[in-house]
Amino acid sequence: MAEEWIINYETEAVSAGKEIKEKLGEDKTFMSFLASGGQFYIFSEAGLGDILNTDMELLKPEKMPVQEDISLPVVSYEGLAEIDADYVVVVATDEDLAELEKNSIWTNLRAVKDKHVIILPTSPYFNQGYSAMGRQLLLDELKGELLSLE
Repeated sequence: MAEEWIINYETEAVSAGKEIKEKLGEDKTFMSFLASGGQFYIFSEAGLGDILNTDMELLKPEKMPVQEDISLPVVSYEGLAEIDADYVVVVATDEDLAELEKNSIWTNLRAVKDKHVIILPTSPYFNQGYSAMGRQLLLDELKGELLSLE
């Protein structure tokens, strides 16, 4: 039963990734992060990032930091600008999002200017990428949100 679920999930994730690439472009890059207390925790090898970049096979930006242990890599506003993804998924509380939107580096990112940003609330999305059912829910959510972008 579990093996069947995994096979179905993996097939669905790759298919969703292909749909997204067909609509948005094969060469587009995708990054996700948690905004918390003025810091940005990059989902490079875990959670949302793992779903986007591994399961859905969407490209990572060239300057994406590598996750070397259980801790998510942390970057500054300048670090976000250096990563320079085509599409960005942000997980944030209302307060953290308000702070993010006040920052000129953020508002001048290419993805922000192009309206290629998906905002998800911290609850429930932060933890969902770490369980089987949560991954399925996030896959469906990400697919719908990304396909609705231009």
